[in-house]
Order: sequence, then structure tokens, then C-alpha cells
Amino acid sequence: MPQWKVSLYVSDSLPLLSLLSRSPLISRYNPNTGAQSLETCVACPAGKYCAGATSVPADCPEGYYCPVGSPDPEPCPIGTYGTSTGLKKVAECTSCDAGSYCSGLGQTDVSGPCDAGFYCSGGAYTSAPPDGATGGLCPTGGYCPQGSTVVQPCAAGKYNPNTGMMAADDCLPCPAGQYCEGSSSDEVSGDCSAGYYCTGSATTAYQVVVTAGYYSLSGAADESPCAPGTYNSDPAQESCLACPAGAYCPDSAMETYTSCPEGNYCEGSTITPTECPVGTYRSDPGGVDVDGCSACSGGKACTVTGLDTPDVDCQAGYYCTSGAETMTPTDGVTGDVCPAGNYCPAGSSAPTVCPVGTWSPDTGNTKLEDCVTCSPGKYCPLTGMSNLDAYDCSGGYYCSGGSSLQAPLADNGGRCSIGNYCEAGSFEETACDAGSYSDEQGLAACKTCPAGYYCPAGATAALDCEVGYYCPESTTESMPVCPVGTYSEATNLQDESQCTPCDAGHYCETAGASAVGALCSEGYYCSTRCGTAQGGA
Repeated sequence: MPQWKVSLYVSDSLPLLSLLSRSPLISRYNPNTGAQSLETCVACPAGKYCAGATSVPADCPEGYYCPVGSPDPEPCPIGTYGTSTGLKKVAECTSCDAGSYCSGLGQTDVSGPCDAGFYCSGGAYTSAPPDGATGGLCPTGGYCPQGSTVVQPCAAGKYNPNTGMMAADDCLPCPAGQYCEGSSSDEVSGDCSAGYYCTGSATTAYQVVVTAGYYSLSGAADESPCAPGTYNSDPAQESCLACPAGAYCPDSAMETYTSCPEGNYCEGSTITPTECPVGTYRSDPGGVDVDGCSACSGGKACTVTGLDTPDVDCQAGYYCTSGAETMTPTDGVTGDVCPAGNYCPAGSSAPTVCPVGTWSPDTGNTKLEDCVTCSPGKYCPLTGMSNLDAYDCSGGYYCSGGSSLQAPLADNGGRCSIGNYCEAGSFEETACDAGSYSDEQGLAACKTCPAGYYCPAGATAALDCEVGYYCPESTTESMPVCPVGTYSEATNLQDESQCTPCDAGHYCETAGASAVGALCSEGYYCSTRCGTAQGGA
């Protein structure tokens, strides 16, 4: 019975079973007859085996190899197979095909395909080879279908963090917001760049460019619209621009801003324009703040917000200086009721003064005709007069109405003429009272008629007191007469005592006699001052 020695060794972590030697005899054969000794027997040739006494070596069968002197075929070890007869050494066994495994001894073909999730690079003796030279577990970043000879890389835009994956579908799409650059990725490459976005399975950080009106931060899965109050005119932006002062951005995703309209102002980041307040307006677009709203023009009122021009005229009877919020202002700052001494037509920016020679005590005048002619006896030397208490016409003059001079000489009055007087504040001449006279122009009071003279009403001079009369001071045309029993042949008598007593022997029976009377009657005597023909006073 032959003796066999079996050895098992491992190389590069691959266990191989090998029949290394047959001891102690080498199998022989003898093709000749009549052999006399063992030495005539020939060693069984390589590629053959000689089982027992034989004269013809047998071919080494498929799946086996036969070194020189083989009594029996040696099976090709695991991880190999043989497809032809007459193999002479183990090295002539075929290494198991890549993508397949050979798990038994003496195989004439591969055992089957490598398991899904593994790869077999050649010489594999198991369908799930451990990591090593003959194959291994499918690594991260790829997948291995059944019968894989190499790892199939996950395509760009996908990744695989797990081992033992079997199909392309086991590769995970790169998540939205991230990218997977190149193939065989076992993790994502990074976040999508700001100004771009990644919808999934991105192969680059710049998968989709952000459009104008939008923005994206790093790692974005979609573009975000610029919020109202901002805009973006360029693509690939990571932020939006604040709407500039003087413009507004009312909507989201705006690519440009809109100029602030007339009647409004827009501070930075404005969504909705702010209307200019009451009392102001703005005629140009692009206002940046409330200071850009103009105060309402003089003579106008801005009664509502958001005006691009004043909406109404100041009401007649009022004036509007600047910034009026109502057509009838009364605050004294933006306007007021038209003051006395003035008039204010509609649209007045300031009161119009009543002209010289006129005045008005009333407020709220609307037209020139509301300025009345200066009152008789008064003069109006100034414009805008509202009170005449201190403006009496000068003494010696009269102001008939509408006078602008204190001492008028022509129209609207004049100098007081002779025979008349004009007290201060006179609106016409007044004739001198009886007992006084005026012998010159411009007198404020008539002169007292002197004793010895008489003055009728309106006298322009004192008149001599007539004979038969006497005239004390202030005598009128009703001169007192010398009494009965007296007479007067002279003029200008000043007192009754200056009347001449009637001469003795005569009588003066008539008062106011200008000569001595007749002789006293016979049989009577008349002393001085006799008033009858029969004597007696």
C-alpha cells in the first residue's frame, strides 16, 4: 500500500491544499516483457500516472495534474481548475477565473460566479472571498454585482458609505445642497457653493447658477427669492442688495428697484413708499427722506398726503405762507386769517395791505373793496391801517374822507377858509359862531370878537360897533343899544357907560339914539338923561 504525505500551507492569506510528495516510492511502469529487475522499470512520466503494475501509463485526467512518478492523479487545488488532460504540475492548473470562484479540489470548471457584494479578482476559492489577493468585500464608494471581477465605481453625483453593496442602485444620490465630485465617492464632497444650488446628484459645487432676483447660501438645495425691500440684478449671488434710498422694492425676487414716485419718499430697504405728509408735496421722483418733501407753496394748501403738487388755493380771507395743511390756516406759522388793515384774495401767500387813504378794522377781508375810504375827520397816511384813533385831521384843516394827509390842501379836504374854523378831527369847515370871527385861513378856533366891535356868524372880520350901540367883547350882530336917555354919535363903544347922557334941556326918548333928542316941552324941564319931552329920566 503506498504511503502519502499531505501538506497544507497558506500564501498571501490564501489557503492552498497541495499534495506535495508521495513517499517513499516513485511509481514505475515497464513497457517491455521479460524484465529481469526493478531497474528495468521506467518512472511514470509527468502528465501520466501509473496505478499498480502497468505497462502503459494513463493520461492525467482533467482537473488533475501528474508529476513524474505519479501513482495517482493529483487534484488541482481549491482556487484552480483544469480543463485539459496531461497536466504535469500544479502550476499548470488554471487559476480560477476573475468573477468566479473554485471551491473544490480537482475541478474541471469554475464553481460559479462571485457573490453579489463581493469581487473575485482571480484564484478565488470562495464566492465571498475575504480581503486579499483573490478578491474581497465590495468597498465603500462602489458596488459589486454577482460575478464582479472589479469594484464598479459609484457614478459622479452619487456616493456609497457602505461596504458590500451589490447594485448601482445601492449608490446614494448626492443629497440636495451638496455635491459628489468624481466617481467612487464614499462620502459627499462638500456643500454647494454660495450663489449656486444643488438639486440632488450634483457632480460639482456649481450645479445650478442662481438667477437674478434670487440668492443662495452655501449648501442650498434651491434658490431663495430676494425679500421685499431687496433686489439682485446679477446671477450667482449669495445675498441680495438693500433697495437704495430713493427707490422701493415692493415684491420678492426683484431684479431691479423702482424709483420712488412723486409725492413720496423712500428710505433705504423700502418696501412701500411713504407719502409726503400733509402740508408738503414732492414734484420729482426719487425722494430719499421726509426732508425731500417740500413745504406747501405760498398761497397754496396741501390738505392730503402723497401730493406731487399743492391741491388747493388758500381760501379768500386767509393767507398761506408755507407748509399750510388747510386752506384756512389759523396757526400764525403756516398762515392765518387775513388781519385788519389788509385784504387776502384766494391764493394769497401774504396779506395785501390796504393802500394809503384807506383802512379796515375788520379781519378776513377778501378784496380791495373791503378796504374802506379813510373816515371823514381822519387821515390815513400809512398802508395797512386798522385803527384811526390817533389819526385826527390837523386843527385848521378838514378831512372830508379818504385823506392821506393830516393837513390836506386839495382833494379829500383842505385848509379851513376865512370865516370858518376847523378843530382837530374836522371833516368839514364850521362857520365862526356869532361873537367870533376868522380873518385868516387854517384856524382851529375863531378869534373872540373884541370889545367895540361886533361879529355876526361866519364873520371874516370884526365890524365897528355902530353909533347908538355899544359892543362888549364877543358881541354878535345883536348889538346892545344905548338906553333911553342916552345917545351915541361915535362908533366902537365898548360899554354902556360910554353912551352919552342926553343933554340937559333935551330928551332922548329912543334907545340907540345916534344924536341928542329934541328940546324938552314947554312948561317942562329936562335934566340930563331925560327920556321924555315932559322931563324925567
